[in-house]
Amino acid sequence: MSVRYNPVIPIAFIVLGVGNFVLALVLVQSGGSAGFSLFLGPLLALLGVLQLTRSYFEFDPHSRTIAVKALIGPMSREFGGAKGGRLHVNGNRIMWTRADGQVKKVPVSKFMARGDQWRAVLAQVG
Repeated sequence: MSVRYNPVIPIAFIVLGVGNFVLALVLVQSGGSAGFSLFLGPLLALLGVLQLTRSYFEFDPHSRTIAVKALIGPMSREFGGAKGGRLHVNGNRIMWTRADGQVKKVPVSKFMARGDQWRAVLAQVG
């Protein structure tokens, strides 16, 4: 099951990025200096577009594994399943109890995920 990003966040990034870039161009046209904003605006817009097109994380109910994918690049981290330990729910957080008994939070949050998909994963994990 693939969980996508909450669409509010990437849309806000795109609006802020484009707005920042346009204001930087206006500032440069009027004779000012806006060097960092010329870089920051497109970067924010790019991050927003990537969040709209990529999945936030994937949950495999058969192996009970969560795979968190990097926003930029091919890097991926896995929790639970073959890595040892088990996943469980504590409130609205997904926790990972490792094979040595140490409990850690899985680095995914309700705020960043789409609500219906988040609830579906919580139901399957719990």
